[in-house]
Amino acid sequence: MAETAPALTPLTRRLRRQTKRARRYFVACSVRAMIALCGLLPFAITRRLFPPLLGFFAHRMLRADIYRHLDLAYDHSLAAAEKKRIARRVAHNLGLLVAEVLALLRNRLPAGYIDDTEFKALDLKGGFLGLSAHIGNWEVLAWQARKQWPNVDTAVVAHRHANRHINRLIERMRRAFGVSTIYQEASPRRTIRMLTQGKIVAVAPDQDVAHIAGMFVPFFGKPAWTPTGPAFLACMAKAPLLLCFTRRTANGLRLVCPAPLYPNPDAPREEEIKRLTKAWSDAVEQHIREQPSDWMWFHKRWQTTPERLERRRVRRKCSQEKVDTLRPLAQPAENQPTENRA
Repeated sequence: MAETAPALTPLTRRLRRQTKRARRYFVACSVRAMIALCGLLPFAITRRLFPPLLGFFAHRMLRADIYRHLDLAYDHSLAAAEKKRIARRVAHNLGLLVAEVLALLRNRLPAGYIDDTEFKALDLKGGFLGLSAHIGNWEVLAWQARKQWPNVDTAVVAHRHANRHINRLIERMRRAFGVSTIYQEASPRRTIRMLTQGKIVAVAPDQDVAHIAGMFVPFFGKPAWTPTGPAFLACMAKAPLLLCFTRRTANGLRLVCPAPLYPNPDAPREEEIKRLTKAWSDAVEQHIREQPSDWMWFHKRWQTTPERLERRRVRRKCSQEKVDTLRPLAQPAENQPTENRA
């Protein structure tokens, strides 16, 4: 029988809370120092050093999640050897991603490493929502957009990191690419305004985020909670959805750009949001199927299920009813009606 971890004492929990800020600051300083140190190395070295080094640790940390999600997506039809190959390749690609981002920050990525033939052929000048996924190296897409449209402001919609020091570091790295950050909890008005002004907004919405508005869309044949925000923004701003993915090749990366998705202004908005959401989700699935090892299979894409979502709604409704019941009891005494005494 497996042993359970011992429960934390109140003193240990209190010490962890009190030292959380210091620990997060230390982690951020360590990451900043590693980036500065590793950034001094030539890309020819980091490209060969990071994949096996980071892949060794990442494979052991992530393989259980990767195997589970591969079994879910392919209904246990993949052979054990194929699952192991994909898991090792995903971990290997994480090391490549780090090496490529460090090279981009210092403008040391070799010429021709990114095959942007399809990207350059795009007949768009701005005012579109760039949609990608966590495939290959999604970070290079915003950099590529700034390279192709240098006079057009570009922003990415991102999740705020829990460590504020790490979050500031990520923001600075994006600004080095000439890209600003819009956080998921921000009002959509800013994004809509940017799109209507002919600017570019990029998003990678292929993760399961239960607190974001969405709908269930079949993904590898399984219902997956899929954000409807990109389709909503495209409909409100009357802007196209530009799909763009990165695919790893023997010599680097290749940008793949399917035909843009245009919202129909004459169609009912709710139906159009559903159509666009399913269309971009299907495009992401098709791209993953063509080269499965490029996607980050450790993401919990199917974590939210219809049953879990319904239980969450019931709990939220019960909590609200409890608050509504107790609210009159919490009113100040002077607001309560007094009894008439003889």
